[in-house]
Amino acid sequence: MVETLHRGGASSRVKVVTAGPVTLQFYTYDYPGWQVTLNGQPLPHRPEPPFGLITIDLPAGEHLVQLRMGSTPPRTIGTIISGLALLSLLSLYLWPTISRRTR
Repeated sequence: MVETLHRGGASSRVKVVTAGPVTLQFYTYDYPGWQVTLNGQPLPHRPEPPFGLITIDLPAGEHLVQLRMGSTPPRTIGTIISGLALLSLLSLYLWPTISRRTR
């Protein structure tokens, strides 16, 4: 039995109860940064051909499986660049007001 507890764009959480080992596949493409945990512990996953969906192997029992998008170096660099661009645009917008006050 698989019960979906949460499904979002960057995370999923399911409860799995099984009498024997099973393979579970998420309808999520395995892009870099996805992390899977089994009962709070990291669990290796693999992309399953032909579409590259996230696939995991589970032992028998009752488990809480979490899938979440973590950070990657390119994503972190992109966030920093976006923040700097926003600060630059804000300073360009406010520059006329600041320069008038100092005259």
